[in-house]
Amino acid sequence: MSGRGRPKGKAPDELKQDLADETADMLGHILLFARQNGIDLALAIERKWLFRP
Repeated sequence: MSGRGRPKGKAPDELKQDLADETADMLGHILLFARQNGIDLALAIERKWLFRP
């Protein structure tokens, strides 16, 4: 973590869990967006990053 956010009285473990939860939300939204728009993410990642998942 960058340390730029405010801890709001939360313990480091709670902050890490919050970050994980927000990351899961973002990934979920991206997966739903890709599905609704017919995007093949595996193919796009391979093409864009020259990486085979």
